[in-house]
Amino acid sequence: MTTVSPGRLLLLLVVTLLAVTSAGCLREGTAGVTGITVEPVNVTAGEVVLNVTTTVRHLSGPGIGDGVLRVEVLDDETGLRVHEVTQRFGPVRPGDTVVVPCELTLPRRGSYRLRADLIGGLQGAGGEVTVRSLERLPPDPVRTAVTITDMDFLVRGS
Repeated sequence: MTTVSPGRLLLLLVVTLLAVTSAGCLREGTAGVTGITVEPVNVTAGEVVLNVTTTVRHLSGPGIGDGVLRVEVLDDETGLRVHEVTQRFGPVRPGDTVVVPCELTLPRRGSYRLRADLIGGLQGAGGEVTVRSLERLPPDPVRTAVTITDMDFLVRGS
């Protein structure tokens, strides 16, 4: 009869425990971006403040804990990243949907792709939307500052 030393028995127990816990018993839930809406909040002569509302929906598995949404702004013409913002959101239970708002300030010219992804260990699909021709948005006349450049003034004393 073969005897097993206590050290080997402990090692066998640890390996078995690790195999059981990593075999899918502790699955993570998945969530994904299911919608992106973009609305202008403030339009001035030089820039646009956009409210980007992203819908994150639980897709499968158990609920997920707190998450982080990353919204990247890419120049539509060059593909280069212009801006990036991250926004934290709370837990998403199975079958639930969470709305994650954030604001972006962009130059009032050109077209941009807004790409939303879940980061920080969350699994799931992202989303993308294109915002075109920001220069066509009419500026808000109440909030547009008047700037005068390259002008000389003559002041006469009395």
